[in-house]
Amino acid sequence: MAENRDDRDLSFEWSENFPDSKIREISLVDFFWHGSLVDRLNYANVDGARGILPLGGGHQGLRITRYELAVARLLSDIGEYREFDRYYSSVPFELQD
Repeated sequence: MAENRDDRDLSFEWSENFPDSKIREISLVDFFWHGSLVDRLNYANVDGARGILPLGGGHQGLRITRYELAVARLLSDIGEYREFDRYYSSVPFELQD
């Protein structure tokens, strides 16, 4: 039986703020130091993969650290996504120190 792609889509309350509200991919970014994994963070491709946002802890992944925010912004810049601030300001993140 073929799997329907829509069955794998994720949705969050906060993703309803975007024209394409389904989250089709949650990805990991790994950081290595001298060949050893030292950190791993989650991020989401949002609005039909037109943007990247951090995924942290807490309810719906909204509790993030400044570090997670900085990494998501960096990934957004590297991927040449131009509207990080617009996407970030559309979601009620809880910034933790």
